[in-house]
Amino acid sequence: MSYDWSGPVNSLLNTLQKAGYTIVAVFDGEEWTKFNQTTNLAVRKEATDIITSVDECHLRIKKGDMKLRLFIVLGNEPEEIVVAYTPNDELEVSLDKYITIWEGKKCPTK
Repeated sequence: MSYDWSGPVNSLLNTLQKAGYTIVAVFDGEEWTKFNQTTNLAVRKEATDIITSVDECHLRIKKGDMKLRLFIVLGNEPEEIVVAYTPNDELEVSLDKYITIWEGKKCPTK
């Protein structure tokens, strides 16, 4: 049995996009991948694939003039995958929404 992190990660990215954030890039420990797709769904799918291929990564997002970074670690409970982020009250509201969705739930398995 192995964990399937694609659900929690996709949920996090979807929550951020619904709040108006643009997913800019993911650093997988070796290189930054920047996203140029035209749809939120395409960006979310590619970002999910990259994030779930490693144990930890950095995610860059933006909203207006705000440029923010999140540090994601897979292996924690689903509501705890964001272990650090650029301090921002508005971002914290979005992260709280994500946490509420996954709080107390186990990571899906394959």
